[in-house]
Amino acid sequence: MCNPAVITQGTDFLAEVRMEHPGIRNAYKEIALTQIFSSGWEIRNLHMEENTSTLTKDIPRYMDIRDDRVYSYFDIGTGEACTYRVLLNAAYVGKFYLPTVYCEAILTNVKNCNWESMSYQIQYRQVLSQI
Repeated sequence: MCNPAVITQGTDFLAEVRMEHPGIRNAYKEIALTQIFSSGWEIRNLHMEENTSTLTKDIPRYMDIRDDRVYSYFDIGTGEACTYRVLLNAAYVGKFYLPTVYCEAILTNVKNCNWESMSYQIQYRQVLSQI
């Protein structure tokens, strides 16, 4: 597990979001999870890679992977929990700002939640050449 506040360039790591249905009311249907990633990180599309079964947790009904964001669409039953992971790479050196993660019901704007945003830094990875 790495600290995303300061991370070394070239490091692969997982962004993980876990949600739980509190057990009140019926199952939540048509939920959208929006994860926007800043320009210092590159999304590694697990659909395009081999041997991804060890990296994924729950699989959403539909996942839309864009250049800088991932939309996951799913249902969650009463009292259930789900975990969604996105594989990222710390690609570019610099100081960046990670936007908030947002989750909401698509058809009704009644159920929603968000996680706080944060600043982070990608440090230069020093490579020592062999003589």
